[in-house]
Amino acid sequence: MAGDQDTIKKTEAFLRQNYTPIPKNESEEATVAITNFLERYVSGIIPQRMILEELTKTMHRVFGFQYLCIAVRDRDGKIRYKTSIGLTSEAMRALYEVEYSDSDLFDESTYPSTAISDITRFYMAEGAPYTPNEVSTFSRPQMLGQERRSPDDMIEGDFFNIFIKGARGEILGYLELGVTRNGKLPPRSSLRWLEAIARILAIILSSENV
Repeated sequence: MAGDQDTIKKTEAFLRQNYTPIPKNESEEATVAITNFLERYVSGIIPQRMILEELTKTMHRVFGFQYLCIAVRDRDGKIRYKTSIGLTSEAMRALYEVEYSDSDLFDESTYPSTAISDITRFYMAEGAPYTPNEVSTFSRPQMLGQERRSPDDMIEGDFFNIFIKGARGEILGYLELGVTRNGKLPPRSSLRWLEAIARILAIILSSENV
């Protein structure tokens, strides 16, 4: 029996160490954050008007981006930014004045990009994927045009858009992800988690007017 008790204690210690509810890495933290959000959303704890704000804060906390925004299509058909985090107050004010039509959004002559997946595109700073009027939407416009010293660097002017698509492929909005906190391109796992969030948000936006 003593041996059994020793085995039980070792097994319990192993379980506590390896199955603690405290997230140990980004994937676990993302799982917990998304699950908590969905539970609160389904139970009605998150008011409808706060859905986008809640998701913005969650994604900013879990993933390593300095700034993160969500843009959504309004009733007039234009896409406008609804939430943002990590920007200066001046950049935030300028951002909320911007609006896009579909033709604006996918104009490669103005916003050159590289497709990463069916819903994710990367806008490289070297292509100047912004208009002169949009320079003020960056928190550090003086750093636009800086040199990329390594292929995996992420510099001011770089950003990802992860598009929120409806059931018929229509664009309902997008997540915009700015420079990372460590100055490097994000790991693939981060983008995959964010794409999963965009697909969840597509269901929410398709069923409710947030």
